Formats: sequence, C-alpha cells, structure tokens
Amino acid sequence: MLWAMKNYLPHISKHFLPFKVAYLCIAVVTTQCLAIVQFASAIEGSLPSNNTLGNKVNPPTSEVDLDSISHTTDQVQTDTDKSDIDEDDNYPFESDLIIKAVNPGYTQDGIPHVGEFIELQNLTDDTLELAGYSLVYTGSGKPNLVFTFPEGSLLASKHLLMRYVKSPEQDFDLTYKVGTVGLAQSAGKLELFYNNEVVDALCWSTKSTPNCVQKPANSTETMVRNLASGDFDLVSAIDYETPSIDPDAPNLFLPENPDDTESPEDELAPQCRGLEFSELLTYYTEDKSEQFIEFFNPTNQEIILNGCKIAYKNKTYELSGRVASGNYYAFYQSQLFALTKNPQNPLALTLLDTDGEVLDEISYSNGQKKSTSFAKIFDENGNDTWQVTYAITPNSENVFQKFRTCEAGKIINHATVNCIKVTFIKTTAEN
Repeated sequence: MLWAMKNYLPHISKHFLPFKVAYLCIAVVTTQCLAIVQFASAIEGSLPSNNTLGNKVNPPTSEVDLDSISHTTDQVQTDTDKSDIDEDDNYPFESDLIIKAVNPGYTQDGIPHVGEFIELQNLTDDTLELAGYSLVYTGSGKPNLVFTFPEGSLLASKHLLMRYVKSPEQDFDLTYKVGTVGLAQSAGKLELFYNNEVVDALCWSTKSTPNCVQKPANSTETMVRNLASGDFDLVSAIDYETPSIDPDAPNLFLPENPDDTESPEDELAPQCRGLEFSELLTYYTEDKSEQFIEFFNPTNQEIILNGCKIAYKNKTYELSGRVASGNYYAFYQSQLFALTKNPQNPLALTLLDTDGEVLDEISYSNGQKKSTSFAKIFDENGNDTWQVTYAITPNSENVFQKFRTCEAGKIINHATVNCIKVTFIKTTAEN
C-alpha cells in the first residue's frame, strides 16, 4: 500500500488531495486509514503548486514505518505499473547503437532458420552514422564477421532489422551470412564493435553460464533487451514484434560503392604510414568468414585505417577500423573479398596508404594447411620470417608452433606429423 501511495499521490493536485485520501480510506480499515492520512499530510507540503502528471517529485523526507501499513488490498498498486517508469532512467550503455534483440532461429514444419534475426537499436533521436561499427559472431570458439558498416552508412530510424540470408522471412533492412548454418541455437556470442573495441555483447547457452542468457534447447523465444536494466529477457517469438519495414521509406542507407565515398580529386594526407602485415589466415575450416588479414602498428601513434586499401588480384578494397600503438588488428575481409584458400601459384597482397604509397607487401603460396595461419615470426635476434604456424593468434602477438596440438591421450609423431595414441609397454625386471 505504501508503495502505491508513493507512486500515486505525487500525481494528484494538492488541492484535491484530501478527497482522494478519503476515497482510498473507504477500502481499508481505520488503522490503515490513519497511516495513509499521516503519509498524505507529510507529502502534501512537499508538492509543488503547479505539479502535473508525469513530472518527477522527490519523496517526502519524513520516514514512514512500512510495517505499520498492511498489504491487504492491491487496488492502488494495480493502478501503477511499469508503464509509469520514466524512460530517461535507462541503463547507461557505452554506445549510441546497441543490440536490441536476437533470435537464433528454429525449424518449423521442416523449414530451417525460421525467425532468425538480429535487431540493433539507435538510442539517439537523430540519424546515426554507422561507419566504424561491425558485428562479430562466435560459435564453437570461432569468430565470424557478420557485417561491417562502410563509410557513408546511415541509420535513419530507431531500429535496424537484420535477417539471416537463408531465413524465409522477407522483411529486413539488411541480410547477413554467418558460416553455413547461421546462428547456433545451443550457444553463441554476438559482439558489437566500434573502431575495434567491443561496445555491446550478448551470449546465450542452454547451460547455466555466467553473464549469458540461459535459453532452453529448441526454444523459439527471442532474447530482448531490457533498456532499464541492460539485461536480456526471453520473450515468446509470437509476442515480440520485429520493427515494421516500409520499402518506400528505408531505415538504412548504404553507399552504392564504398570506394566512391571520397572524390578522386581530393588530395588525401597519408595516415597509415608504418602499418605492416602481421598474419594471414586463408585456409578456413567451414566458411570463408573465418579468413582474416592481421596488421601490426609499430609506431607511437594510433593509425586510422579508413581510406587505406589492400590490393589483391588486380583489385583494391578499402579498409576500416583503428589500430592502437603497439597493437595488432585482425581485419575480417570476407564481406569485401575472399582469399584463395591454398593457391597453386604465389599470390600477393599489397597495403596502400590513402595517397597510394605502397606500405607493405606479402606473398603467400601453396602449403597453407587446416588449423594454421601464415604469420611473421621473430627470432631471438629480432629477425623476422613468414612461416606456417599452428598457433592462430588474431589481434595478438604471433607465436610459432611447428606441430598441431593433439588431444588428450595422444602425442605428435614427428615423422608423420600426425597425432598418435600413447601406448605403454609393461616390462618385467630380470631376476
């Protein structure tokens, strides 16, 4: 009852406060009525003379004993619910763009990927520039680039609806591809990056996992963001309505050709000087989205990649992101182009600055293997060589590992470079 009085009475003009209190006292016993009147008198003096519905009012400074008021009636509490919470009391998100809702999809009547989508929300009231944002999905321990928004991308509404490319639904602002099977129902992690830093994330699992949404196996529920708490709640797929899409009034604006966002007549200052190639993964296991090109910034300043380019097979592709001083940055390029997995003849990648200056070049050839990358390795004297390594280290220092890691109970056979079972031979000592 006290909770209801705190939320209900501040919205009542103090000129009518006695009549409202009298009305409420009809439904309660005398002792409760006395407590309500005392509480009403305490807050009456604190109400501003021009108080209107919807304005915040500070609670009275005098304390009221909660135990003195019995909760025998819920009538007033029913009249005040979550809809009265001020929308300004939202969770302090780190970014203007957040992950609003995700459904990994499900199979219905033999049709897979039903209902699979990712929804992003613009927390501002203005058109939001999306350049610098990217989505990365990790399933089975392998990161996959979902989408990178190029320069010139704009979100003109509050919501952006992304559908898996194989989803049967046709309402979307943008389609995405994650591997060959889409988002996993059992477990996964979706991260929103801005300039190479994670600004929002969601993970889910059928098991109880710290900081993850526990989603029942084969569930059709949607994980929906609670803007007040920042947490995700499970909502029935039927009850949750995805944003409506109007083809005549698009929400998302993407440049037709990212390379045309800058006029060729503009003289661009060099900004990627010092950047160099560090690691290359071409031999993917399941999907080309596993491929990445890693850079290293040995300078004492941050390098902004926007405007710098990679030349590959007689074509150039614009980069995006930031590389902090002394840091590594893995650029997942599959949305722009695919690298030949294991070429018969050497293929070269050339790193170009904004003014066309060649910064670095690397050539890779036949010999790429499953579960390996091609990386620049330094010896104890600081000399570097490019080698195939079984230690794949995106966004971190390279490590040379000559042989694959064997599972428990097996060791590497250096002659065949395969994992073999460990066999123990029991011997008896001679008398």
